Amino acid sequence: MLLYVGAVPFMLLFVIIIVAVVLLIYSVLKQERRMDRYRREGMPLNRSMTTQTTSQGIYYIGVFRLAWVPCNVYVIVEFYQGGIPNSLVTIHYTTMPSQGGMQ
Repeated sequence: MLLYVGAVPFMLLFVIIIVAVVLLIYSVLKQERRMDRYRREGMPLNRSMTTQTTSQGIYYIGVFRLAWVPCNVYVIVEFYQGGIPNSLVTIHYTTMPSQGGMQ
């Protein structure tokens, strides 16, 4: 049951976030390409905003994944063992509210 409540929505959210970050990076790159026409001849291309956006997007995806690790462990343990140990329930319920604070 928790597989469909926890794992499938997570994967869907993960794909949506990756697509959103890729679209954001693409729009910044497109804007920088439009600005290339205003640079002087002989000046090198400047893609600093695209680089910064890419690194921040990768950090955001990583933190999102890290915030969901306890929930994923909870789902995997329940799927394979059929039940959840009390210690894992405690860890799950104490880390679940921190997901909003980590992102």
